Parts: sequence; structure tokens; C-alpha cells
Amino acid sequence: MELNETGKFAVETSQMIQTHFGKRMDDTCIYDIIDEPNHHTFKLKFRVYNFAGVKFQA
Repeated sequence: MELNETGKFAVETSQMIQTHFGKRMDDTCIYDIIDEPNHHTFKLKFRVYNFAGVKFQA
């Protein structure tokens, strides 16, 4: 599957967050990728410190 620009940005963002949290982060999920003219969004969901759920929307 080929990723669009928004999908590539979502993967890059996820990797940057994983680099920051390291082993304290797991269960990463990228979803709701929208790549339309004038509307580019995605969501990330992950757990940190083995208990706190985080949702990131860009």
C-alpha cells in the first residue's frame, strides 16, 4: 500500500514521538487519515508509562 503525504507525515510524527518516549511507550495506532484538498488530518493513539492512554490529533 502506498501512503499519501498525510500518511507519511503521520508515520514520521509517530516515529518522533516514539523516539521521545522510548521504552515507556507502546501500542501505537495511526487512524482516520484524511488527505483531501484543504483538509489534511490524522490521529495517533498510544499508551505511555504502561497505563496512560494518549490521543494525538493533527
